[in-house]
Amino acid sequence: MDGGSRQGLISCVIIWLWIGLNHGGLGFADMKTRAIPNQGIMLSAKNSIFTGLIIGLIFGITGEIILWNGNGLIFGVIGGLIFGGLAVIQHFALRFILYRKGLLPWRLVTFLDYATERIFLRKVGGGYVFVHRMLMEYFASQEPGPGRK
Repeated sequence: MDGGSRQGLISCVIIWLWIGLNHGGLGFADMKTRAIPNQGIMLSAKNSIFTGLIIGLIFGITGEIILWNGNGLIFGVIGGLIFGGLAVIQHFALRFILYRKGLLPWRLVTFLDYATERIFLRKVGGGYVFVHRMLMEYFASQEPGPGRK
């Protein structure tokens, strides 16, 4: 095995060990309950940035040792996207589309808190539920028609 292959193998082993230790091994970690709205997506963003930086540093340092020249940035971005970044992008893209179509306000949490104050909704952990089932069924049966958004 030449020096480049050995360094690549060592890099892969280090990354897989870090991923295994960071995410609780091969089993599933206990899901913590969410206490605030958007807590899950914010944790995904934090995980994406942290993972991207670690993978970027590992591949950047390893790349300089074996003369890959600059692949650390590429691997860091790919790692960040895989470990939460793609979910964050999809979340905000969906919210932006729903806002532009007039189906949801941009400041959704403020709107939901306002509905909670008016006793249309009840806050449960980091989410919201309708107080009464008939109210939920009424809103679910409403379809936007011409001129209604």
